[in-house]
Amino acid sequence: MKGISGKIIATVITLILAMFSFFILWRIFKVSVFGTFIDLIERAVEGFVDAIIKRIPILGWFH
Repeated sequence: MKGISGKIIATVITLILAMFSFFILWRIFKVSVFGTFIDLIERAVEGFVDAIIKRIPILGWFH
């Protein structure tokens, strides 16, 4: 039984470390890829809104 419990503890520690490293990699990936993707969408929407405001000046109050 002593050998099995040691393997279980080692497995649990390995899983915790793997989850921690996955979390760190996810944070880096999310910022680098999704951050630029969200910036791209924001710029496109802002350009669209600016084009509409140029055509309908009254909407400039809401911007």
